[in-house]
Amino acid sequence: IRKMRLSGELECCFTIDAGANVHVICPDAVHAKVGARLADQFGQFEILVDRVGQGPRVELEMGTVP
Repeated sequence: IRKMRLSGELECCFTIDAGANVHVICPDAVHAKVGARLADQFGQFEILVDRVGQGPRVELEMGTVP
């Protein structure tokens, strides 16, 4: 990730949570390219793709959304 970022090849960065999980953060426009590079280099590991959600919402009752 550092090499991709410093070379200007792909716009991305990473963070590591309390465990051994590396989280790669990148703009939506390059996520497929970043994912492909990670799969090429680290195909033995499970790679999960996640996106930003719709934001918070208020639920009036269990299971109902206003």
